[in-house]
Amino acid sequence: MRYVIGRFIAVVCLVGMASYANAYSWQDTKQEIGPTVPKPEAYLKVYSEARVYSDGDIPKVSRVPYTIYSADGKKLRWIAFNDEDPKLITLPPGKYVIVPETNITKTEIFGAILEPGQLTEIHMKGEDPKYAPLDF
Repeated sequence: MRYVIGRFIAVVCLVGMASYANAYSWQDTKQEIGPTVPKPEAYLKVYSEARVYSDGDIPKVSRVPYTIYSADGKKLRWIAFNDEDPKLITLPPGKYVIVPETNITKTEIFGAILEPGQLTEIHMKGEDPKYAPLDF
């Protein structure tokens, strides 16, 4: 009888240890210890041309949509508006090209160099010294 009880306890212990080891096994990948550093962000606000259109009898103002490209020409985002306020865009720091949608055959292209933690403003109409035609 002692023999059977001893074997039973041994089997229960082995099964328990195996399931515990399975649940808390070491992983093959290394985990980084310490706080994670967030990726740097930069901010862009583009003041594209404002257009007036009518919604029935009510005149409304909207800004011209634009597309943001990386410096190597990869299309990143298309920005459209449903109101007059320009949108604040968060991007990684770097060089970007901004192309507004226009009905005119000549399209201006704007360049922006975004610095970490800084807000860069582009005024497409040129009424501000921060106006930046493509120059990099």
